[in-house]
Amino acid sequence: GKDYISETVAIKISEYFFIWYEKLQAEYFNEIDTNYYNQLFRANEWALFAKQGIQFEAKISGIGEFGQLILEDRNGFISEYMFKEVEFVI
Repeated sequence: GKDYISETVAIKISEYFFIWYEKLQAEYFNEIDTNYYNQLFRANEWALFAKQGIQFEAKISGIGEFGQLILEDRNGFISEYMFKEVEFVI
């Protein structure tokens, strides 16, 4: 692993926090949403998911207004899931 200086890491995190906080205050919602989506693990890639123990294949096609994960299955069916309603199968 790498060694990091705690104070330097804390300063960097603080800088990024305030950059994004300023974007939020300036109501740059589209930029924030786009950036968030682009950082999602396996965004727009076919992957296995599970809901209540049942596996299905889908891709993340977006994020809803209230943070829902928007999935599209192979048939083009779109569904939305709140936090912990669906999980990746790895």
